[in-house]
Amino acid sequence: SYPHDPGAGPEGTAEIAASRALGHLTSLDLSNNDIELAGALSLAQSTTLVNLTRLEMCGNRLDDSAVEALAASPTLAGLTHLGLAHNY
Repeated sequence: SYPHDPGAGPEGTAEIAASRALGHLTSLDLSNNDIELAGALSLAQSTTLVNLTRLEMCGNRLDDSAVEALAASPTLAGLTHLGLAHNY
């Protein structure tokens, strides 16, 4: 049995969302990182990820509030794909 690796988690996601070095990204896969609501809010409020057109968020324990924040985000308005499978 292996210990659970939480991946980036909310804290790592906040760092990604704030990173000016990642502002050029058009695709970002954060699947299976236990991002939860706090991480989703960091992404939704980001001012640097404006070029994203594809965001994979599968398996991150996102609830309705997290999904609503992502969908309403002006920063993420250019998304043409938002992967949300296996969230609960």
